[in-house]
Amino acid sequence: IVMTMMGNLVVIISIAHFKQLQSPTNFLILSMATTDFLLSCVVMPFSMVRSIESCWYFGDLFCKVHSCCDIMLCTTSIFHLCFISVDRYYAVCDPLHYVTRITIPVIEVFLFISWSIPIFFAFGLVFSELSIIGLCVLIFNKLWGVLASFIAFFLPGTVMVGIYVHIFTVARKHGSYQETGMVRKQNESIIQKKINKYKKESSSQLKKKKKERKERFGTKNQRADYVAAGATRGSRVEGEENEERECGEQEGLRQTCQAQGPQQEHGWQAQQINTLSKNLAGATKRERKAAKTLGIAVGIYLLCWLPFTIDTLVDSLLNFITPPLIFDIFIWFAYFNSACNPIIYVFSYRWFRKALKLCLSGEIF
Repeated sequence: IVMTMMGNLVVIISIAHFKQLQSPTNFLILSMATTDFLLSCVVMPFSMVRSIESCWYFGDLFCKVHSCCDIMLCTTSIFHLCFISVDRYYAVCDPLHYVTRITIPVIEVFLFISWSIPIFFAFGLVFSELSIIGLCVLIFNKLWGVLASFIAFFLPGTVMVGIYVHIFTVARKHGSYQETGMVRKQNESIIQKKINKYKKESSSQLKKKKKERKERFGTKNQRADYVAAGATRGSRVEGEENEERECGEQEGLRQTCQAQGPQQEHGWQAQQINTLSKNLAGATKRERKAAKTLGIAVGIYLLCWLPFTIDTLVDSLLNFITPPLIFDIFIWFAYFNSACNPIIYVFSYRWFRKALKLCLSGEIF
Protein backbone atom coordinates (compact mmCIF):
# COMPACT_ATOMS: atom_id res chain seq x y z
CA ILE A 1 0.00 0.00 0.00
CA VAL A 2 2.75 2.45 0.98
CA MET A 3 4.79 1.65 -2.14
CA THR A 4 1.76 2.20 -4.38
CA MET A 5 0.86 5.44 -2.64
CA MET A 6 4.35 6.99 -2.58
CA GLY A 7 5.38 5.86 -6.06
CA ASN A 8 2.31 7.29 -7.76
CA LEU A 9 2.39 10.44 -5.62
CA VAL A 10 5.92 11.18 -6.85
CA VAL A 11 4.72 10.74 -10.44
CA ILE A 12 1.82 13.16 -9.88
CA ILE A 13 4.06 15.81 -8.29
CA SER A 14 6.75 15.45 -10.97
CA ILE A 15 4.43 15.87 -13.96
CA ALA A 16 2.40 18.62 -12.30
CA HIS A 17 5.49 20.63 -11.29
CA PHE A 18 7.85 20.24 -14.26
CA LYS A 19 6.50 21.75 -17.48
CA GLN A 20 9.04 19.76 -19.50
CA LEU A 21 7.16 16.59 -18.54
CA GLN A 22 3.72 17.89 -19.54
CA SER A 23 3.39 16.09 -22.87
CA PRO A 24 0.31 14.26 -24.21
CA THR A 25 1.82 10.88 -23.33
CA ASN A 26 2.69 11.98 -19.81
CA PHE A 27 -0.86 13.25 -19.28
CA LEU A 28 -1.95 9.64 -19.76
CA ILE A 29 0.67 8.53 -17.23
CA LEU A 30 -0.47 11.30 -14.85
CA SER A 31 -4.07 10.12 -15.05
CA MET A 32 -3.04 6.51 -14.48
CA ALA A 33 -0.90 7.54 -11.49
CA THR A 34 -3.89 9.42 -10.07
CA THR A 35 -6.03 6.32 -10.49
CA ASP A 36 -3.50 4.08 -8.74
CA PHE A 37 -2.97 6.66 -5.98
CA LEU A 38 -6.72 6.80 -5.28
CA LEU A 39 -6.79 3.00 -5.26
CA SER A 40 -4.08 2.92 -2.59
CA CYS A 41 -5.87 5.53 -0.45
CA VAL A 42 -9.55 4.70 -0.84
CA VAL A 43 -9.66 0.96 -1.53
CA MET A 44 -6.57 -0.89 -0.30
CA PRO A 45 -6.71 0.03 3.42
CA PHE A 46 -10.27 -1.28 3.83
CA SER A 47 -9.48 -4.34 1.72
CA MET A 48 -6.55 -5.01 4.05
CA VAL A 49 -8.85 -4.91 7.08
CA ARG A 50 -11.29 -7.26 5.35
CA SER A 51 -8.50 -9.68 4.43
CA ILE A 52 -7.01 -9.74 7.93
CA GLU A 53 -10.27 -9.92 9.88
CA SER A 54 -12.18 -12.03 7.31
CA CYS A 55 -15.17 -9.80 8.01
CA TRP A 56 -16.56 -6.42 6.96
CA TYR A 57 -17.19 -3.93 9.80
CA PHE A 58 -18.10 -0.79 7.87
CA GLY A 59 -21.72 -1.38 6.91
CA ASP A 60 -23.56 -2.37 3.78
CA LEU A 61 -23.69 1.09 2.19
CA PHE A 62 -19.96 1.67 2.51
CA CYS A 63 -19.42 -1.86 1.21
CA LYS A 64 -21.15 -0.86 -2.01
CA VAL A 65 -19.16 2.37 -2.24
CA HIS A 66 -15.91 0.54 -1.56
CA SER A 67 -16.66 -2.21 -4.07
CA CYS A 68 -17.69 0.36 -6.68
CA CYS A 69 -14.43 2.29 -6.22
CA ASP A 70 -12.47 -0.96 -6.28
CA ILE A 71 -13.88 -2.15 -9.60
CA MET A 72 -13.88 1.32 -11.15
CA LEU A 73 -10.28 2.23 -10.25
CA CYS A 74 -8.83 -1.17 -11.15
CA THR A 75 -10.58 -1.20 -14.52
CA THR A 76 -9.62 2.43 -15.16
CA SER A 77 -5.97 1.63 -14.47
CA ILE A 78 -6.11 -1.27 -16.94
CA PHE A 79 -7.69 0.94 -19.61
CA HIS A 80 -4.89 3.46 -19.11
CA LEU A 81 -2.34 0.71 -19.69
CA CYS A 82 -4.14 -0.18 -22.90
CA PHE A 83 -4.15 3.39 -24.24
CA ILE A 84 -0.50 3.92 -23.27
CA SER A 85 0.25 0.88 -25.41
CA VAL A 86 -1.63 2.51 -28.30
CA ASP A 87 0.40 5.68 -27.80
CA ARG A 88 3.68 3.72 -27.85
CA TYR A 89 2.55 1.90 -30.99
CA TYR A 90 2.20 5.14 -32.96
CA ALA A 91 5.42 6.54 -31.49
CA VAL A 92 7.45 3.54 -32.66
CA CYS A 93 5.68 2.28 -35.78
CA ASP A 94 4.50 5.60 -37.25
CA PRO A 95 6.85 8.29 -35.86
CA LEU A 96 6.38 10.70 -38.77
CA HIS A 97 2.65 11.07 -38.07
CA TYR A 98 2.83 10.60 -34.29
CA VAL A 99 2.61 14.32 -33.46
CA THR A 100 -0.44 14.79 -35.68
CA ARG A 101 -2.19 11.61 -34.52
CA ILE A 102 -1.59 11.68 -30.75
CA THR A 103 -2.75 15.18 -29.86
CA ILE A 104 -4.33 16.69 -26.75
CA PRO A 105 -7.91 16.11 -28.07
CA VAL A 106 -7.04 12.46 -28.76
CA ILE A 107 -5.64 12.09 -25.23
CA GLU A 108 -8.85 13.63 -23.88
CA VAL A 109 -10.86 10.98 -25.74
CA PHE A 110 -8.60 8.28 -24.28
CA LEU A 111 -9.13 9.65 -20.78
CA PHE A 112 -12.89 9.94 -21.24
CA ILE A 113 -13.14 6.30 -22.34
CA SER A 114 -10.78 5.16 -19.57
CA TRP A 115 -12.94 6.73 -16.87
CA SER A 116 -16.50 6.60 -18.21
CA ILE A 117 -16.78 2.91 -19.12
CA PRO A 118 -15.42 1.64 -15.74
CA ILE A 119 -17.75 4.01 -13.85
CA PHE A 120 -20.90 2.72 -15.58
CA PHE A 121 -19.68 -0.86 -15.34
CA ALA A 122 -18.83 -0.62 -11.63
CA PHE A 123 -22.10 1.06 -10.61
CA GLY A 124 -24.13 -1.43 -12.62
CA LEU A 125 -22.31 -4.36 -11.07
CA VAL A 126 -22.27 -3.21 -7.45
CA PHE A 127 -25.82 -1.96 -7.20
CA SER A 128 -27.24 -5.16 -8.68
CA GLU A 129 -27.34 -6.59 -5.12
CA LEU A 130 -24.82 -9.36 -5.69
CA SER A 131 -22.81 -9.08 -2.44
CA ILE A 132 -23.11 -11.04 0.80
CA ILE A 133 -23.92 -8.98 3.90
CA GLY A 134 -21.10 -9.17 6.46
CA LEU A 135 -18.40 -10.14 3.97
CA CYS A 136 -18.52 -7.41 1.30
CA VAL A 137 -17.29 -9.80 -1.36
CA LEU A 138 -18.74 -9.46 -4.84
CA ILE A 139 -20.52 -12.60 -5.93
CA PHE A 140 -20.99 -12.65 -9.69
CA ASN A 141 -23.61 -14.56 -11.57
CA LYS A 142 -22.59 -16.19 -14.83
CA LEU A 143 -23.41 -13.13 -16.93
CA TRP A 144 -21.48 -10.70 -14.72
CA GLY A 145 -18.56 -13.11 -14.40
CA VAL A 146 -18.09 -13.40 -18.15
CA LEU A 147 -18.76 -9.68 -18.70
CA ALA A 148 -16.32 -8.57 -16.00
CA SER A 149 -13.60 -10.87 -17.33
CA PHE A 150 -14.08 -9.60 -20.87
CA ILE A 151 -14.21 -5.86 -20.07
CA ALA A 152 -11.53 -5.73 -17.39
CA PHE A 153 -9.04 -8.24 -18.78
CA PHE A 154 -9.53 -9.97 -22.12
CA LEU A 155 -10.39 -6.88 -24.19
CA PRO A 156 -7.55 -4.60 -23.01
CA GLY A 157 -5.22 -7.56 -22.62
CA THR A 158 -5.72 -8.63 -26.24
CA VAL A 159 -5.02 -5.08 -27.43
CA MET A 160 -1.86 -4.81 -25.32
CA VAL A 161 -0.48 -8.18 -26.37
CA GLY A 162 -1.23 -7.52 -30.05
CA ILE A 163 0.47 -4.12 -29.93
CA TYR A 164 3.48 -5.53 -28.09
CA VAL A 165 3.91 -8.33 -30.63
CA HIS A 166 3.79 -5.82 -33.49
CA ILE A 167 6.27 -3.43 -31.84
CA PHE A 168 8.57 -6.31 -30.93
CA THR A 169 8.48 -7.55 -34.53
CA VAL A 170 9.36 -4.10 -35.88
CA ALA A 171 12.15 -3.60 -33.35
CA ARG A 172 13.57 -7.05 -33.98
CA LYS A 173 13.45 -6.56 -37.74
CA HIS A 174 15.30 -3.24 -37.53
CA GLY A 175 17.84 -4.41 -34.97
CA SER A 176 18.42 -8.05 -35.90
CA TYR A 177 22.07 -7.46 -36.85
CA GLN A 178 22.94 -4.99 -34.11
CA GLU A 179 24.64 -7.51 -31.84
CA THR A 180 26.90 -8.74 -34.66
CA GLY A 181 28.01 -5.22 -35.57
CA MET A 182 26.52 -5.39 -39.08
CA VAL A 183 23.68 -2.92 -38.70
CA ARG A 184 25.69 0.13 -39.74
CA LYS A 185 27.11 -1.64 -42.80
CA GLN A 186 23.66 -2.80 -43.80
CA ASN A 187 22.21 0.68 -43.35
CA GLU A 188 25.08 2.25 -45.32
CA SER A 189 24.59 -0.29 -48.10
CA ILE A 190 20.90 0.57 -48.35
CA ILE A 191 21.63 4.29 -48.26
CA GLN A 192 24.42 3.95 -50.83
CA LYS A 193 22.07 2.15 -53.22
CA LYS A 194 19.55 4.96 -52.88
CA ILE A 195 22.25 7.57 -53.45
CA ASN A 196 23.59 5.74 -56.52
CA LYS A 197 20.08 5.52 -57.91
CA TYR A 198 19.62 9.25 -57.34
CA LYS A 199 23.00 9.96 -58.97
CA LYS A 200 22.11 7.96 -62.07
CA GLU A 201 18.79 9.75 -62.42
CA SER A 202 20.40 13.16 -61.92
CA SER A 203 23.25 12.32 -64.32
CA SER A 204 20.89 11.17 -67.06
CA GLN A 205 18.80 14.32 -66.67
CA LEU A 206 21.92 16.48 -66.81
CA LYS A 207 23.20 14.73 -69.96
CA LYS A 208 19.81 15.18 -71.58
CA LYS A 209 19.85 18.92 -70.87
CA LYS A 210 23.43 19.27 -72.17
CA LYS A 211 22.48 17.40 -75.33
CA GLU A 212 19.54 19.72 -75.89
CA ARG A 213 21.79 22.76 -75.41
CA LYS A 214 24.38 21.37 -77.85
CA GLU A 215 21.69 20.86 -80.45
CA ARG A 216 20.57 24.47 -80.06
CA PHE A 217 24.13 25.76 -80.05
CA GLY A 218 24.94 23.63 -83.11
CA THR A 219 22.12 25.34 -84.99
CA LYS A 220 23.54 28.72 -84.11
CA ASN A 221 27.01 27.62 -85.23
CA GLN A 222 25.69 26.46 -88.58
CA ARG A 223 24.08 29.88 -89.10
CA ALA A 224 27.40 31.51 -88.28
CA ASP A 225 29.10 29.27 -90.88
CA TYR A 226 26.63 30.38 -93.56
CA VAL A 227 27.20 34.06 -92.70
CA ALA A 228 31.01 33.89 -92.46
CA ALA A 229 32.56 31.00 -94.34
CA GLY A 230 35.72 29.53 -92.85
CA ALA A 231 34.95 30.92 -89.38
CA THR A 232 34.74 27.50 -87.85
CA ARG A 233 37.00 28.42 -84.98
CA GLY A 234 35.05 31.61 -84.32
CA SER A 235 31.83 29.71 -84.52
CA ARG A 236 33.11 27.20 -82.00
CA VAL A 237 34.09 30.01 -79.64
CA GLU A 238 30.72 31.64 -80.17
CA GLY A 239 29.00 28.37 -79.40
CA GLU A 240 30.95 28.01 -76.16
CA GLU A 241 30.06 31.57 -75.16
CA ASN A 242 26.43 30.94 -76.04
CA GLU A 243 26.51 27.76 -73.98
CA GLU A 244 27.84 29.62 -70.98
CA ARG A 245 25.31 32.39 -71.50
CA GLU A 246 22.43 29.92 -71.86
CA CYS A 247 23.58 28.11 -68.78
CA GLY A 248 23.50 31.36 -66.86
CA GLU A 249 20.10 32.37 -68.24
CA GLN A 250 18.37 29.17 -67.18
CA GLU A 251 17.36 29.27 -63.52
CA GLY A 252 19.60 27.20 -61.30
CA LEU A 253 21.32 25.47 -64.23
CA ARG A 254 24.75 26.95 -63.60
CA GLN A 255 24.46 26.07 -59.93
CA THR A 256 23.48 22.55 -60.92
CA CYS A 257 26.50 22.20 -63.17
CA GLN A 258 28.86 23.60 -60.57
CA ALA A 259 27.41 21.46 -57.77
CA GLN A 260 28.26 18.23 -59.56
CA GLY A 261 31.97 18.35 -58.78
CA PRO A 262 33.53 15.10 -57.54
CA GLN A 263 34.55 16.42 -54.12
CA GLN A 264 31.21 18.08 -53.38
CA GLU A 265 29.33 15.02 -54.56
CA HIS A 266 31.45 12.74 -52.40
CA GLY A 267 31.04 15.02 -49.39
CA TRP A 268 27.29 15.09 -49.89
CA GLN A 269 27.19 11.29 -49.98
CA ALA A 270 29.23 10.97 -46.79
CA GLN A 271 27.08 13.51 -45.01
CA GLN A 272 23.85 11.80 -46.07
CA ILE A 273 25.14 8.37 -45.04
CA ASN A 274 26.25 9.67 -41.66
CA THR A 275 22.99 11.51 -40.98
CA LEU A 276 20.71 8.69 -42.08
CA SER A 277 22.79 6.10 -40.23
CA LYS A 278 22.49 8.09 -37.01
CA ASN A 279 18.74 8.43 -37.51
CA LEU A 280 18.37 4.71 -38.14
CA ALA A 281 20.53 3.84 -35.14
CA GLY A 282 18.53 6.19 -32.90
CA ALA A 283 15.23 4.84 -34.19
CA THR A 284 16.39 1.26 -33.64
CA LYS A 285 17.45 2.06 -30.08
CA ARG A 286 14.12 3.72 -29.30
CA GLU A 287 12.19 0.82 -30.83
CA ARG A 288 14.09 -1.75 -28.77
CA LYS A 289 13.62 0.25 -25.58
CA ALA A 290 9.90 0.73 -26.24
CA ALA A 291 9.52 -2.98 -26.99
CA LYS A 292 11.37 -3.88 -23.80
CA THR A 293 9.36 -1.49 -21.63
CA LEU A 294 6.05 -2.55 -23.13
CA GLY A 295 7.02 -6.21 -22.85
CA ILE A 296 7.71 -5.81 -19.13
CA ALA A 297 4.40 -3.98 -18.69
CA VAL A 298 2.42 -6.66 -20.52
CA GLY A 299 4.20 -9.43 -18.61
CA ILE A 300 3.52 -7.92 -15.19
CA TYR A 301 -0.06 -7.09 -16.20
CA LEU A 302 -0.71 -10.71 -17.18
CA LEU A 303 1.06 -12.03 -14.09
CA CYS A 304 -0.98 -9.83 -11.75
CA TRP A 305 -4.41 -10.05 -13.34
CA LEU A 306 -4.54 -13.48 -14.99
CA PRO A 307 -5.04 -15.50 -11.74
CA PHE A 308 -7.85 -13.22 -10.53
CA THR A 309 -9.55 -13.18 -13.93
CA ILE A 310 -9.42 -16.95 -14.36
CA ASP A 311 -10.76 -17.42 -10.84
CA THR A 312 -13.59 -14.94 -11.48
CA LEU A 313 -14.54 -16.60 -14.76
CA VAL A 314 -14.32 -20.20 -13.55
CA ASP A 315 -15.83 -19.48 -10.15
CA SER A 316 -18.92 -17.89 -11.70
CA LEU A 317 -19.49 -21.10 -13.68
CA LEU A 318 -18.98 -23.40 -10.66
CA ASN A 319 -21.36 -21.69 -8.22
CA PHE A 320 -18.59 -19.68 -6.49
CA ILE A 321 -16.69 -22.38 -4.64
CA THR A 322 -13.40 -20.46 -4.24
CA PRO A 323 -12.44 -19.96 -0.55
CA PRO A 324 -12.24 -16.30 0.59
CA LEU A 325 -8.53 -16.68 1.39
CA ILE A 326 -7.68 -17.70 -2.19
CA PHE A 327 -9.84 -14.89 -3.53
CA ASP A 328 -8.00 -12.36 -1.33
CA ILE A 329 -4.62 -13.62 -2.52
CA PHE A 330 -5.63 -13.22 -6.14
CA ILE A 331 -7.05 -9.73 -5.63
CA TRP A 332 -3.88 -8.56 -3.86
CA PHE A 333 -1.89 -9.85 -6.81
CA ALA A 334 -4.07 -7.61 -8.96
CA TYR A 335 -3.46 -4.65 -6.63
CA PHE A 336 0.27 -5.21 -6.98
CA ASN A 337 0.04 -4.13 -10.63
CA SER A 338 -0.76 -0.58 -9.49
CA ALA A 339 2.45 -0.54 -7.45
CA CYS A 340 4.48 -1.66 -10.46
CA ASN A 341 3.11 0.92 -12.91
CA PRO A 342 5.28 3.84 -11.68
CA ILE A 343 8.40 1.68 -11.85
CA ILE A 344 7.65 0.44 -15.37
CA TYR A 345 6.44 3.57 -17.10
CA VAL A 346 8.15 6.31 -15.13
CA PHE A 347 11.32 5.38 -13.30
CA SER A 348 12.71 3.64 -16.38
CA TYR A 349 13.08 7.06 -18.07
CA ARG A 350 16.00 9.33 -17.26
CA TRP A 351 14.02 12.58 -16.98
CA PHE A 352 11.66 11.04 -14.39
CA ARG A 353 14.57 9.76 -12.37
CA LYS A 354 15.94 13.31 -12.24
CA ALA A 355 12.53 14.58 -11.15
CA LEU A 356 12.44 11.89 -8.45
CA LYS A 357 15.80 13.04 -7.07
CA LEU A 358 14.57 16.64 -6.94
CA CYS A 359 11.37 15.56 -5.18
CA LEU A 360 13.18 13.45 -2.59
CA SER A 361 15.77 16.16 -1.93
CA GLY A 362 13.04 18.75 -1.42
CA GLU A 363 14.47 21.17 -3.98
CA ILE A 364 11.12 21.68 -5.71
CA PHE A 365 9.34 22.81 -2.53
